[in-house]
Amino acid sequence: MPLMLAQVGLHGWGLATAFSWFRLVIFLLIVLAWINTFFFAVSLHNQIAAKQYVLEAATGLVKVNWYRTVLWSLVFLLGLVKN
Repeated sequence: MPLMLAQVGLHGWGLATAFSWFRLVIFLLIVLAWINTFFFAVSLHNQIAAKQYVLEAATGLVKVNWYRTVLWSLVFLLGLVKN
């Protein structure tokens, strides 16, 4: 969580101080990853921890994590391109 907060803070600050469409796209990808994490992945982790619908939750978590992997990978790759 601390790294995610630092990332969104730094990208938000960069977007606010030197707006560009490229920075906006990266920031939106980060926001999508956050939405995916907190609205989908966390609830599935909680179901698994509570031993409720474990197989279904695990299957759903694998799907959710693929989306998260793609989003974070795009953020990383776009960060390499810009810098």
